Amino acid sequence: MSTTKAVPEVSSHKGVIRFGVFEADLDSGELRRSGLRVRLQEKPFQILAILLLRSGDAVTREDLQQEIWGGDTYVDFDRSLNIAVAKLRAALGDDADIPRFIETLPRRGYRFIGQISRDESDRASVALFPVTPRVSGRAAWIASIVGAGLVSAVLFWVSESMPSPEPRVLGFTQITNDGFAKTAVNALNGFAGIAVNGSTLYFGEVRNDGPTLVQVSTSGGLVEPVPSPLTDPEAEDFSSARSELLAIDLVGRNGGPLWALRMPAGTAREVGTVAASAAAWAPDSKSIAYSWGDRILVCDTDGAHIREVARIAGNAMDLAWSPDGSLLRFTVNGAGDHLSIWQVGSNGKGLRPLFPGWQESHEQMHGKWTAGGKYFVFQSLTGGRWGLWAIREPSRWLGLGRAKPILLDQGLMEQTAPIPSPTGQDIYLVGVQARSEVVRFDARQSRFVPSLGPISAQQLAYSRDGQWVAYVSYPGDTLWRSRSDGADRIQLAPASLTARVPQWSPDGRWIAFLGEDKQSRGIWQIYIARSSGAGGLRSIPSTQKEQGFPTWSPDGRFLAFGDLYRPGVLPASQLNIHLYSLANGQVFTVPGSQGLWTARWSPQGNHIAALTADNRTVMLFDIATGKWSRLATTNPIADLVWSRSGDALYFVDYYLQQGIFRITLKSRRIEKVASLAGFRSGPSGRLVVGPDNSLLLIRDASSQEVYSLHCELP
Repeated sequence: MSTTKAVPEVSSHKGVIRFGVFEADLDSGELRRSGLRVRLQEKPFQILAILLLRSGDAVTREDLQQEIWGGDTYVDFDRSLNIAVAKLRAALGDDADIPRFIETLPRRGYRFIGQISRDESDRASVALFPVTPRVSGRAAWIASIVGAGLVSAVLFWVSESMPSPEPRVLGFTQITNDGFAKTAVNALNGFAGIAVNGSTLYFGEVRNDGPTLVQVSTSGGLVEPVPSPLTDPEAEDFSSARSELLAIDLVGRNGGPLWALRMPAGTAREVGTVAASAAAWAPDSKSIAYSWGDRILVCDTDGAHIREVARIAGNAMDLAWSPDGSLLRFTVNGAGDHLSIWQVGSNGKGLRPLFPGWQESHEQMHGKWTAGGKYFVFQSLTGGRWGLWAIREPSRWLGLGRAKPILLDQGLMEQTAPIPSPTGQDIYLVGVQARSEVVRFDARQSRFVPSLGPISAQQLAYSRDGQWVAYVSYPGDTLWRSRSDGADRIQLAPASLTARVPQWSPDGRWIAFLGEDKQSRGIWQIYIARSSGAGGLRSIPSTQKEQGFPTWSPDGRFLAFGDLYRPGVLPASQLNIHLYSLANGQVFTVPGSQGLWTARWSPQGNHIAALTADNRTVMLFDIATGKWSRLATTNPIADLVWSRSGDALYFVDYYLQQGIFRITLKSRRIEKVASLAGFRSGPSGRLVVGPDNSLLLIRDASSQEVYSLHCELP
């Protein structure tokens, strides 16, 4: 016999429950966002209260009916409940398809999936001054000194150990509104983004004439260019003592030359011959810490006297000095592109991860100390969403302090590159209203034009007849299917599964895709879903390795795929291409495919294309002869796709030659067919050949603006 938890009576519970930027006051029945009241009717609030009190547990529709509407009600309960939940979601800015707070359990009920915290009402009382016998003379004087010290110690201990108000976000102010892409969003790839000089913010923008270093007042106003010789500037850190801004000229994916720009004039000097991925001034402005690849280094302000502080397993980014100069913290992009914050003493000792036992957090990045060093603020991935967090630093005297990370904001927009203000309690960051658009290359106009209407997708694939499209939503990472005009839209995979690279079977009945559980951040594996939406998912057998891009044989009997190559997780020598038989469920390895990955089956079925681990060489497997041959070697390839006729392969080079290229099988010549200079590539966007053989890409259409979060940091 199954048992369920009783639904709590809302009236019997008091206090305030906080989640994200919201708080529900169970005493007054009010919902507040960043301290401001949100209009919400009684029944939607009662539903919210019950879900919060049963956070993480399923609450059935019958439970809600009994508690809120009463068991003997004769109203149209289902319609009333649906309306009330819709109003609640509207008040929270939540989405039923991509839930952050309220998850729908089909035909059952609902569950609250956000992080919550409750106010503590009990406070400990401690007797600080016990009565002692009176002592006179020198002994009394000594006793008074010792006693004063003990009292101070006890007072300090009590103040540090007793519960204190938690930091929280009170509200926010939008600082910029110019519509340009902020290069701080590149911080997701490891670059810092925003630097602060008192009341001035410095950051990069992608304007009509290209990347530009700009400045704006912290109170808002005109965003003005800062003259500099840098071609693609990224602001790193500002030294008020030297009036110099550290900036990197991003000449490649990993960074570039380090510069120091004197403000406000903008006169620039190179910091010796230093090349950096990230950089930060020491608190005394007498040295600079910087990273390059897997090394953390420190040099003089002119780039001289370089010394290595640490060498790490991965790439280092987001450098920050502690206010006293004793520690360096940074983000490590390690094995499998896993992000985590580490620290090391500025003397090179004590290298360790900052959050080794924090199980709720899958990844962390972008950490900075607040003024005075009381808090360390950073971003963390929890529950499938990035949020802004803070941790109180231990006491310098007794080693006491709060060691539990506290969620500041996991609001309605994506955030990146947080940096605290030098004074006060503001945190500046870039807020992103995430959206993308599918664009088609118009060869006659030599430009990309919108396609596929209002769908915001990050990856897509057309059915063979061109009537249907499968795509991964952005944001949300969820698999959907619709007609090519957007009609008849249905979800094919649960929101708990991150989906990638959907591929239609030739008969249009199935869609193969890569999936990864959002909560556990486990391994990538291939799933197969019915395009009709009927039935569940099935996964193909495990190969003891992460599985890569699935590609169908033209007769629909096989799937080809490569082992997913993530440097640091799997050696290149262990990569192979595999075939999965849908008839008998067996997986076998293609002979001679060692060291290859990311397979693509040709439309005619006579070839399988694959890449070498360095992404520079395209190899062809001839099905008839069972032999591999080299097709072409070029710059690193970001994607690979067959033409509809199967006589050519297209690939993308986003970084060096910035274009879409075609390799013709007969001539084996490489030619550029479209320029990507200035193109804002969307998240995880892949090249697609449309039903009419047109070339489609995902373009980033997000709104990116600088905001100030007003915080209470007690």
